[in-house]
Amino acid sequence: MQFFNKNLAKIYKYIYIHDDETILIQDICDATALSKPTVHKYIKWLIRRELIKKDGKHFSILPT
Repeated sequence: MQFFNKNLAKIYKYIYIHDDETILIQDICDATALSKPTVHKYIKWLIRRELIKKDGKHFSILPT
């Protein structure tokens, strides 16, 4: 999948690798070297576009 932003692609790839696992925002921050507000912003963007689903601390990739 192509994204307009490399940080967005990093976050999506991390969630893709850890599909349907418990993922903490801090884990994503550590793996991608991004700040918490940036990670929250891009996660909300991915959820609005229905690319990922968040159920508590579980993130999963939705089929496109």
